[in-house]
Amino acid sequence: MRALSCSVVLLAYLAIASTAHAGSAVLPPLKVDLGTIAMSDRQSERATGTALFIGINVATIYPKRIGFDVGIGYVGTFIPAEETHTHWSAEAGATTPSDRLVSSHGAYVDLSVLAHERPNLRTWVSGRTELLRSAGRSVMGIATRVSTELWSGIKVGGRGGLGVGVFALGLWAEMGVRQLAGGGLARQVSAGVSARVPLFLAGH
Repeated sequence: MRALSCSVVLLAYLAIASTAHAGSAVLPPLKVDLGTIAMSDRQSERATGTALFIGINVATIYPKRIGFDVGIGYVGTFIPAEETHTHWSAEAGATTPSDRLVSSHGAYVDLSVLAHERPNLRTWVSGRTELLRSAGRSVMGIATRVSTELWSGIKVGGRGGLGVGVFALGLWAEMGVRQLAGGGLARQVSAGVSARVPLFLAGH
């Protein structure tokens, strides 16, 4: 894992260094999560779609072992209206389109604690609060997540450049609730993959 991370660091560092003569370049330390989400409410409406999280986290910037993680960032839930959000109609005897479970976008804050670790492998238990816009209204959500990742910290520097932070690849699963723009709550479960990339700086 460390050999692979060092190779990636070297390639990224050379790529940044090759453009440094034209000015400075910055690649921010990011944590990106991508997954599938399923939602339902008390009216038997159901929706499936894609969940995306892009954030900056303490455990992405800090290249060594750490017992906690705090992050802020963007969260988006993308629900294909023409295919996935439906509800069961007893009168019609079939599923029909619904406008209650729709796409949403906004910001999140999360807090994670280290639950288990082995060399280059760590498991987090997390809690997240969301502030979203859905159907033109502001709504909130909360979620609990369990995630595990292979990780390696790096800290390299030299003339014209710096790289510091964590490379990681992981898996996650979570459950939570979100407010609906039309009132009520929706339950949601989701799972997916995650990646962390460290901070890179290059310049004269």
